Amino acid sequence: MKILAALALAAMAGTASAAVVFTESFDSGTGSFTVQDLAGTGKALWKSMGDYGYSNWTGGSGNAATASSDFASGEFNTRMVSPGIAIGNGPASVSFKYNYQNFAFLDVFAVEISTNGGGSWSTLWSTQADTGGFFALPGASQTIDISAYGGNTVNIGFHYYDPNTGDWDWYAQVDDVVVEAVPAPGAAALLGLGGLVMSRRRR
Repeated sequence: MKILAALALAAMAGTASAAVVFTESFDSGTGSFTVQDLAGTGKALWKSMGDYGYSNWTGGSGNAATASSDFASGEFNTRMVSPGIAIGNGPASVSFKYNYQNFAFLDVFAVEISTNGGGSWSTLWSTQADTGGFFALPGASQTIDISAYGGNTVNIGFHYYDPNTGDWDWYAQVDDVVVEAVPAPGAAALLGLGGLVMSRRRR
């Protein structure tokens, strides 16, 4: 019976393909993301672009999530965290639009991932390079492979920080976050597999 169950699982995995399992367009503020103030200063936190008097320079439409150190100087370290996203085993990626400007190459813009509800984080991608127009279009797009984290419920974090003192930098903007992945197995699929095994046992 174990062989039958394994074959059924293999068949399900073989036919699975990546689909959109999460999107956030930040139509209102930071949308479904929560904001962390890791420096405890209240500076340069992720907010709606309108809170900083900015426009959307990512190439997206409507609002863009924005963190700006240029708005007020001071130590800053802020992470914007997605809700938990369940992904199955197989191809998976996170993509987003952004515009990032770095004054004197001191601060960092990074994308991170957690598999334990934010207890710890791994860096997927980071940059210190000016990308896009300076307080202007165009923006840029980035896609990151997260297939290695399949089979988990993950949180995606957008981290903007400066490890130095005397911080006074520019800004980071994010829009149109999309996670594509093989959906995690649903209860219906598991019940169906269980029914198949039970049916086989009755014979």
